[in-house]
Amino acid sequence: MLKLDNIKKDYHVGDFTVHALRGVSLEFRKNEFVSILGPSGCGKTTMLNIIGGLDRYTSGDLIIDKRSTKDFKDKDWDAYRNHAVGFVFQNYNLISHQSVLDNVAIALTLSGIGPAERRQRAMEALTSVGIADQAHKKPNQLSGGQMQRVAIARALVNNPKIIMADEPTGALDSATSDQIMRILKDVSKDRLVIMVTHNGDLAQEYSNRIIRLKDGEIIEDTNPIKKEKVKKDDEDLIDIRKTSMSWFTALKLSFKNLLTKKTRTILTAIAGSIGIIGVALVLAISSGMNSFIMDMQRGTLASFPIEISQATWQRSGDRSGRPDHTFPTTDEINRMPISQRRAHLNDFTNQDFIELLEGDIAKLTLDGNKVIYTYETMMNFLHKGPGGNFTHLGNSTTRNTQPLDVLPDESLVNLMFSTLRTLEQVNPELKASMPEDAIPLTLQIDQNNRVSNNIITMITGKLPTDDGFGENLTFTHFLGAPFKLVNNKDIIHQDGSTLRLGWDTGNFEDAYENGRLMYIDRIIRPREDSTLMITGTGLGYPSWLPEQITNQLSKDAEYEAWVKATFGARTDTQLQIYTSNVFANSVDGMIEFITQATTSGYTTLFGSLTPEQRMAVFNRGFGIDATPNGVNIYAADFDSKEQIKTILAQWNDDMEAAEKLSAQFHFTDLAEIVTNMVTNLLDVVSIVLAAFASVSLVVSTIMIGIITYVSVVERTKEIGILRSIGARKKDIARVFNAETLIVGLTSGLIGIIVTYILSLPINLIIAHFAGVSGIAALPILVAGGLVLLSMGLTLVGGFIPSRIAARKDPVVALRTE
Repeated sequence: MLKLDNIKKDYHVGDFTVHALRGVSLEFRKNEFVSILGPSGCGKTTMLNIIGGLDRYTSGDLIIDKRSTKDFKDKDWDAYRNHAVGFVFQNYNLISHQSVLDNVAIALTLSGIGPAERRQRAMEALTSVGIADQAHKKPNQLSGGQMQRVAIARALVNNPKIIMADEPTGALDSATSDQIMRILKDVSKDRLVIMVTHNGDLAQEYSNRIIRLKDGEIIEDTNPIKKEKVKKDDEDLIDIRKTSMSWFTALKLSFKNLLTKKTRTILTAIAGSIGIIGVALVLAISSGMNSFIMDMQRGTLASFPIEISQATWQRSGDRSGRPDHTFPTTDEINRMPISQRRAHLNDFTNQDFIELLEGDIAKLTLDGNKVIYTYETMMNFLHKGPGGNFTHLGNSTTRNTQPLDVLPDESLVNLMFSTLRTLEQVNPELKASMPEDAIPLTLQIDQNNRVSNNIITMITGKLPTDDGFGENLTFTHFLGAPFKLVNNKDIIHQDGSTLRLGWDTGNFEDAYENGRLMYIDRIIRPREDSTLMITGTGLGYPSWLPEQITNQLSKDAEYEAWVKATFGARTDTQLQIYTSNVFANSVDGMIEFITQATTSGYTTLFGSLTPEQRMAVFNRGFGIDATPNGVNIYAADFDSKEQIKTILAQWNDDMEAAEKLSAQFHFTDLAEIVTNMVTNLLDVVSIVLAAFASVSLVVSTIMIGIITYVSVVERTKEIGILRSIGARKKDIARVFNAETLIVGLTSGLIGIIVTYILSLPINLIIAHFAGVSGIAALPILVAGGLVLLSMGLTLVGGFIPSRIAARKDPVVALRTE
C-alpha cells in the first residue's frame, strides 16, 4: 500500500547541507501500528512529514498503491492529505476560534460533504474517542488529553487509510498518555498508524512494529515486510479525490477569527469607512442635485417650449478639398481648414411638416392644441397717460419705445398657477366692463411687488423721487390701465422723402382713437416657494395676439396696398433710413435675406437684394406675408416633450436619407440646454470632489493590506493546520480574501449608514438656507455600489498578503507559535 524507495532528504542552510534522510527504503502494511524511534535530529519527523505529504523528498520515490509520486502536483498532494492521511500532532494544532465540532468537521468541508453529513460524521468521530459531550466548547476550554482526543477525532473523521502521529503523548501525563495510546492501538486494527515518539516503553507496549533511525538511516525494523507474504488485500487503492474549500467555509473561518478580535476589526472597519463616507456624501449631494434638476426639468422647465425658429446657425466644414490626415508621414505643410457660419432656414411653407405639427405632435401638447406659431409682424401700442401724454411701445426694439413681452399662453400660465405652482395672481377680480374684443394684458411684478420706474411713470404719470412716488401705489392704480393696439399705417408718416413714426409729427390722437383697446386685467408674481422664474417683470400680451393680427392684416387688401405704395417705390437710402429707425435690424425674417447678400455690412444690405426681396422684408414685417417665422411647442409634460423631440429627430433623419437637407427642421430645447450645462458642471464638480475623497480610499486600501498581513502572521499555525488536512494554496488565499471581504463589507455598511445619518442634518441646513429639501439623497443602487467598491478595494488591499499566506511552507507553518 505504502512504500519508500531510497528516499533522501537534504536541507540547505546557506552553503551548508544537512542530510536528514540518507536513502530510506520501507514498506508498510495495510493495517499495523508502527512506531518510529530514534534520537532527536535523526530524521523521524522529516520521514513522517514526507509520508504524510507535508514535505517533499529530495530523491528516491514515495509509492502509493503502486503509483509513483514523482509526478504529483500540488493538487494531488492536497487530495492525498485530505482523503488518505490523518495527522495527530504533539501540540494538538487545533484552530482556537473554532468549536470542537467545527475543528473535527473542517476536513470534511474540503471533501465536499454536505452540512448535515459533516455534523453527523464529526459527532461519530468525537464519540469514538469519548469526547462527544465537549462538541460545542472551544479548544481552550479543554484539558490536554481532551484536546488530543479532538485531534485524533479530526484525523479519523475523513476515514483515512493512514494515521500520522507525531509525539502524540509528548505533552501528556502518563495516565492520559496510556488513554491516547489505547485509542491509537484500537484505530490500527483497520488502518495504518505511524507514530513518531521518544518513549520506547509506550512503543514496545502498544505498537506491533518498531523502526529505529539514526543519522537519517534505518538501523532496525522489528517486523519488516517480506515480499512473499504481501497479501492481495494489502494493495487496496487509497482514494485520492480533489479537495476544495467553499467560499462559505472560508467566510465562516474568517468571520469567527474576526470575532476573536472584535475591537481591532471594528476600528479597522471604521477607518476603512472614512473614504466611503466622503465619496458617498459627494455622490449623495450630486445625486440629490441631479434629481432636483430633473424634477425641475420635468416640472417647471418642462413648460419651456421646444422652439423652431426661422434660421439656425451652423459651422460649415473644411473647404480646402484636402482630406484630414492625422499624423502624416510626409513633410508637407498643410493650411488650416476654412470654417464659416452659415444659416439653415426652416421652411414653414412645407405643408407636410405643418401637418406633422398639427397632427401627431399637437396630440402631445397642452390641451392637444398648444403648437403656437410666431410671427415677425411689427405691432405698435400706445398708452395715454393721466396728463394726456402718449407713450409708444412695440414688440420690436423700435426707437424711443419700450418693448412688450409675450407672456406664455393662458393655459400654460394657469398650469404654472396650479400644477407647477411657480406663479400666483395677486390682484382682486377686475369689475370694470370691457369690450368683447379688448385685449387683456398682464403685469408681472417680482417677489417684492416691484416693477420698473418707467412702467409706473407711464401708467400713473408720477415721476420717481428719493422718497418714491409721493404716495403708496396699490394694485388698483394699475388694474384696468388702458392701452391701444394701433394700425401701423396710422402711426407711420411721410416727412418729405423720409418715413417717420408718429411722435415726430405729434400725430398720436387719431391713431389712438382708432386703435383696439388693451387693458391690464391681472397682476402676477412668483410664488414664495417658487424655484424658477419663467417670465420677467413688465407688461405682457397673450401669445395668440401676433397670429391673430397677422391673419387680419394679411387679408386686408387696403392695408396691403398701403404697404406696397409706401415701401415699394422707395430708394435704397430711404429704406435703409426707415429700417434703421423702425426695425433696428431686429425682425427675424430679415435673416433670410441677409444671408443672400453678397456683401457684408448693414448699409449695403438693400443694394444687394432684388426689388422682390426688398419687398418681402416689409411684407413679413408688416404682416402681409402670413407665413410664420417660428413655432413654440408646449409639451403636455416631460415625457411628451421627449416624444416630440423623437418625432422631430426622425423627420430630420428621413430628410437626410432622402437627401433633402433643406427640408430638415432644426429645433432647440432651451430647458435641455440649461439642464445639460448645469448637470455637466455638477458632474465635473462631483468628480473632482469624489477624487479628493478617494484619496482616503487608497489609504484605507493600504491599511487593509497591512492589517491582513498582520492576520497572516497571527494565523500562520492555522495555515499549517489547514494545509495538513488537505487545503490547497488557493483555499488558504481564499480564507484571507474572505477576511478582507468581511472587513470591506463592514466598512461599506458603516460608511453608508453614517452617510444616511449625516444626510439628515445636511438636508436640514440646506433647506434652511436655500429653501430646497432633500438635496442629500444617496440612491439605494449607488449605496450598494459603494459597498461593493469597499469590498473590492479591501480585496485588492489583501491580495498580496493572501498570496504570501498561500505560499507558506506547511511544515514551517506548523512549527510557528
